[in-house]
Amino acid sequence: MEVGGFNVNAVTDNGVTTFALHNVAGWSSFSGATTFGYSVNDNPRGSTGILHNITQTFTWTENNLCGNR
Repeated sequence: MEVGGFNVNAVTDNGVTTFALHNVAGWSSFSGATTFGYSVNDNPRGSTGILHNITQTFTWTENNLCGNR
């Protein structure tokens, strides 16, 4: 299961497109608190303690996305 807010960056250079997806999964999004407008401390025991935010980065490349197939 993946939770959190994410953003994606894409850069094309010489026919190769590199994507980078960044996601921060925190307790407030996992518990549904942000869905209902509640405010919670996403790092109640520090940045490495139990229930801390997890930052994930996924990257991949694609060749010739707009070319003929």
